[in-house]
Amino acid sequence: MTLRPAASSQSSRAFATEHFRFQGGAGFRFVSPQGSSVIDDLELAYSTCRLFNLRSPLRAGRQVHLDRVDGLAPEDEIVLAFHPYGGASTPTFQLACRVVDVGLTSISIDRDIPPHLVRYSSGCVVFQRSAVLPATSVGDAWLQPTAQGAIAGYRVCTAHFRIDIEVRMQQASPHVDVRTRTTFLQPCRLFNLSLLVRSPLAIAEVYLKNRTLRDVRREQPAHDIWLWKEGVRAGDSSNGWMILGNPSLASVELLTRGRGAILKTAPCETRPTLALNLLHCSAQHFRRHVENLTADYSHSAFEDMSLPAFERGAEVTHDFRVHLGGRLGPAPRLALVPHGFRAAHVWTEHADKTTLASHRAAYFGHEDIEKVEGAVGGFAKFGHVVTKSVFHDNPRAYLNRVKRSDAQTSAGEMLAYGRSPEFAALLDQLDAQGHEICLHAIAPDDAAPPERDGQALAMFHSRFGSRTWIDHGIQDVRMSIGWQGLLPWSHFAVQETLAKAGVRYFWTWSSTDFMARDKRIINLLHTTKGEHLPTPLWWRHPFLPAGLVWASHEAHLEAFTDAALDALIQERGISVHQHYYPFLVDDQHQFGFIEQDGDGKYVATARFNSVLRSVAERRASGELLQTTLGELASYWSDCEQVSIEMQPRGFTLHSGCANTIEGCAVILRARAVTSAGARVRSRALDDGDLLVWMDLPPNGRIQCDVEEHP
Repeated sequence: MTLRPAASSQSSRAFATEHFRFQGGAGFRFVSPQGSSVIDDLELAYSTCRLFNLRSPLRAGRQVHLDRVDGLAPEDEIVLAFHPYGGASTPTFQLACRVVDVGLTSISIDRDIPPHLVRYSSGCVVFQRSAVLPATSVGDAWLQPTAQGAIAGYRVCTAHFRIDIEVRMQQASPHVDVRTRTTFLQPCRLFNLSLLVRSPLAIAEVYLKNRTLRDVRREQPAHDIWLWKEGVRAGDSSNGWMILGNPSLASVELLTRGRGAILKTAPCETRPTLALNLLHCSAQHFRRHVENLTADYSHSAFEDMSLPAFERGAEVTHDFRVHLGGRLGPAPRLALVPHGFRAAHVWTEHADKTTLASHRAAYFGHEDIEKVEGAVGGFAKFGHVVTKSVFHDNPRAYLNRVKRSDAQTSAGEMLAYGRSPEFAALLDQLDAQGHEICLHAIAPDDAAPPERDGQALAMFHSRFGSRTWIDHGIQDVRMSIGWQGLLPWSHFAVQETLAKAGVRYFWTWSSTDFMARDKRIINLLHTTKGEHLPTPLWWRHPFLPAGLVWASHEAHLEAFTDAALDALIQERGISVHQHYYPFLVDDQHQFGFIEQDGDGKYVATARFNSVLRSVAERRASGELLQTTLGELASYWSDCEQVSIEMQPRGFTLHSGCANTIEGCAVILRARAVTSAGARVRSRALDDGDLLVWMDLPPNGRIQCDVEEHP
């Protein structure tokens, strides 16, 4: 964007509508039509960061071995942040400390390393974060009239980058669209890049990550709230502003003077402040396996790539919308689950250590049953669909190793689609029933040349059409996205092949640190450690510009009680379970999904069948959607292209999707919602919320009228 020179008078930098007035200057300011302040400024707050990766397993004591120590010095404040497989979003996996001494390849710190960090040190990274830095200059706002309104903008400069901020306003609309373009002036790694909304108006409503609404007018929040990509309403019916879903942003936080993350985004001096994070460390995690440091693979060296390093001249853009005025109706929040369901559950399976018999037990109830229609238990009996990962081939005849009576024995080859016609036939049956068949890896190890890997991957996804990828053990297979699969210079790179095959949704264990370590938790949005903690369901990374990484949990089967399933529904939660359903039973592994009966035959367990029945009952009641990861993630991705336009007596949904979004759902506090342009279905929830869903046409719009509660 080319900046226009600042106008010579304040009046030429003003723009008025019936909903608000814009006033230019150093930055910009919005006031009500009566002249009272609505938003005083969008204040920049950012911090830089340096990353140091663990180079050898942690030991008890105060010494940490790193891949490099350049730039570290005694008295430096650092945070040891642990991102192991599951659970590092909790504060117990972060250790704030100070550097005491710096050696050739290690540092000494001023605190003892707790035992649980030594035990789970596989994903350790050291953060050295700068102080929260301000802008060095803010340019005068410019304003250009358009046929329907005006465009205003200004420039913010720092030592590391400049941001051009553009605001589009329409005469008849109560919202403004803001676009930021950040251009880096020097190489830079950012911990966060945030805009703080400075307003004299108190926060009235908070829109939480599960799309519930919390009224905070009587008591303002005393601790930070991580809102994911939702927002807040400030002010009252006579004067206010609102920010709703923000898919382009990294995250949104309500900052307070109370409890927050160890590395708090920015200080809050007085009343709670909304932070719009254009970039943030907690928004996306991605770690790449580098090498095994121990012979038993118990510790790997990782390169942490969660904070992308920007080169000089790099540009990033972000967009968000601010609704202004005193006549804003109930806030519609795009629901996380389509078709009027309150919550969702997904089964995702890993391909390791299975046989045809164990598969038939998990899916059909008994190893002797070969057809879906004969199922006596398992997934097929209760109508469940699974995102099921498999190996395409097993050219080295990689064996299933099981331990029985203290002896390691072989239970045949690991199943692979291309080596077992019976297994291929079973997958065809499951595919016809709506299961999502995806790849775990081409083979259980680096058994084939990379050229053949690419051909097999393309063929497999052409056959089954899955959009999902579930990474196999990244220490074994170099084409894994958690090892070399996304490195453009690697002989094992598969990113281009994945993109051509339409694969868009990725899981890799090296980046699954938002998983709850507590195996009793099935709701991925739930956290017992505080609302200030990030628990995203999915996130994007520069390595995967057209895809997203999704979160999962590994709850024990015993966690799926009726009470837990009802709580998942009540909390409007999301459960994405990843496990090994047909995994062979031995002395080391008994996950509870299958077992051997008195005749030595594999069968689905009574407990597994009971859980499947309970989920099916809640699906039939219209409360719990049971679906595949690909279907749910596609809905999430499509909803990121939906914008909301507030109107005095309703709202309009605008879709940027090329396809119909079936069952597109919103939640708002209202008595009824109607539309002349679509079939609208609805049902009442708790706390006065109404769940509304409709089919949103390709690149279309639906205007809805709202009848508010008296």
